[in-house]
Amino acid sequence: IHAHETAGVADSTVPADFLPLLFHKAIDAGADIVIRHGPHELNGIEIYKGKPIFYSFGSLFFGVGGPGRRSQASNYDTAVAVTEFKGGKPAVVRIYPLTIMTDRPAVFSVPALAIGKEAQRILEVIQKDSEPFGTKIKIENGVGVIEIAG
Repeated sequence: IHAHETAGVADSTVPADFLPLLFHKAIDAGADIVIRHGPHELNGIEIYKGKPIFYSFGSLFFGVGGPGRRSQASNYDTAVAVTEFKGGKPAVVRIYPLTIMTDRPAVFSVPALAIGKEAQRILEVIQKDSEPFGTKIKIENGVGVIEIAG
């Protein structure tokens, strides 16, 4: 779903009240994964009935102005998740942190794998935003890992 709505609090990482209800209904109706895009910021991850709900990984491509001009810094943090299935069910989610490059015209607005402190920082944001959903994310070698109990 493409939805920008938030809970109306100062923290824009809290989804509007109707979104978790909608996403739970989607899983109850048979979806294995639910992905929300729209917010230009990272949001948390929920595991509902053993299935991941990605509330937002920000913008995979985002450019405002041109090289050297940036909008809000958090708009340039993003991630990609890879979900491993076992027995037809989600078993492990790996989260790869990315950053959007803005320093050169040739790569302006292109995502790149974040490494080191930048990767750690991005993954810690996703960890923090996932805590209200009860989701535990381990960070292993610059990759977030969620093991889904089966």
